[in-house]
Amino acid sequence: MSENQTPPSADGPHGADPEPISEFDQVRAEENLPDVDAEAAQLHQDATERLTRDAQADREVGFGRQMLQLTVIPALIVAGIMGVWMLITVLGGQAQSLDSLLTQLESAPDRRAGDTSGGSGGTPAEGTGSDGVAETWMSVAGRPGYQERQRAVLNLFDLLENKQELSDEERADAVQRLTVLADRQLGGDEKIGRFILGSLSLLSDPSTLDTFETWLTSANESDQYAAVVSLNRWRGQAGDLRPLVPAIVGCLDASDVRVTTLASLLLGGAADPADVMVRAALVTVMNAPDPARRDASWNAGCALAALGDDRGLPVLKSLLDREWLAQQVSDPANANAGVMSTASQDKIIKTVLNVVVGYDPDTDSHFVRVSDQGVWDLIRDISEQDSSSDVREYARKVLEVRAGSDGG
Repeated sequence: MSENQTPPSADGPHGADPEPISEFDQVRAEENLPDVDAEAAQLHQDATERLTRDAQADREVGFGRQMLQLTVIPALIVAGIMGVWMLITVLGGQAQSLDSLLTQLESAPDRRAGDTSGGSGGTPAEGTGSDGVAETWMSVAGRPGYQERQRAVLNLFDLLENKQELSDEERADAVQRLTVLADRQLGGDEKIGRFILGSLSLLSDPSTLDTFETWLTSANESDQYAAVVSLNRWRGQAGDLRPLVPAIVGCLDASDVRVTTLASLLLGGAADPADVMVRAALVTVMNAPDPARRDASWNAGCALAALGDDRGLPVLKSLLDREWLAQQVSDPANANAGVMSTASQDKIIKTVLNVVVGYDPDTDSHFVRVSDQGVWDLIRDISEQDSSSDVREYARKVLEVRAGSDGG
């Protein structure tokens, strides 16, 4: 990153300060659900508060139970989804089973552009545009059944996100059926594709990597975006995704800055630290002069630091400096954007702290990713002097990881 560049804010390239939301939450917000009555609203509020507290406690103890959560832009897919889903549950009535949700998605019309046949599960009118060209499966908002299918895929994602255990049979069945659904959805509606792939990623089955590679290498950058968003939900080992690294590196050249930003993020956990070509590609992204790509530049710097490359340390250290953060704009692409809020600064510091340490699910233990003493001096200062008690506590827990790792 050049001296004149600034790392991205917690709001991400398209986020809103001071309350950034995740890419998955954005879809939920865009669903335009009807208002609920006062009793249901109170139910939702109570459940949201409880679930948010539980989720926050779990995140702060575990730092990142998902190995690839190196998120340095909270507008990505991290905290805060469970409470929103309580509203959908209130509106949607009885919770549906995994099998029933998959069946509902499988019953959607199956058409590709240029295919005017009836397909499976629908009439020609349901999948054919006004110009007579058939629409891609589940592709167009406003078509009959679209909202129901969108709600089904949202509920499917939520079920897999929060369900603790699946039997081997349930898991294998879900993997197989979601793989078929992902193939049908390629090139279709970005929102639905994001949640189908997100659900597949939550299952974290290495047999699905070919499917993700197909999406990553698609000529459609919306497909690439759905893939890189979803892979950040992978719950297995970082090494699981190593076969996808060449395809992820290919996404660094995307014109859509969201794709580049998330691809950089992924490489910090998925790549082999010894892979000099990956590190060189990340340096190129980090040093990009375009201010609108500030977020990608920042993620690339933090990914380099996570891979043990000292060239990323200046970025990481800047992002642990609250005084410096307070001078940065909330959105580099918006000439009228003000400086970032204190809440956004808090989220940036905490998520960068999460880059410094990692979690090994095999041993249920944490480890140190960044060994630079200057970084740890900054973390110690944060633990003692930061204006936020929440950030101070989080820094202390990161210090405990180091103490347990090497007696630091």
